[in-house]
Amino acid sequence: MAEWLFDRKGKACLFLYYDRFIDKYGHTVGWLVNNNVYTMDGRHIGWFENDVLYDGHNRTLAFQRDAIVCLPSVPWTEAAPGIPPISEEPERPDLRGEPGRPGYAMGWSEEEVDEFFCLQYHHL
Repeated sequence: MAEWLFDRKGKACLFLYYDRFIDKYGHTVGWLVNNNVYTMDGRHIGWFENDVLYDGHNRTLAFQRDAIVCLPSVPWTEAAPGIPPISEEPERPDLRGEPGRPGYAMGWSEEEVDEFFCLQYHHL
């Protein structure tokens, strides 16, 4: 079952579908292996744990609704849109690296989810 993740502004930005992060257009934008998050080209960029997506500095980037107790602050969340048709699963690249995880950082990530997964390049 797919469940939306919301950014620090409470906007639905992507969802997790099995081991894939899917954008609002239904395209795969990243991979989840254990709690490690990877880009489409296989670079390690963060972690997903307890329904929270963390950036490479271990700051909160996005969350599922059940994770509200784990957030630095709780934004109002908009109504989640319907799940779009999901594109066919792309070939998985070689996933590179599983770096040591830094201690939890306080606050929200300065990155936007689109930048985090390099979505601006995905739709060109």
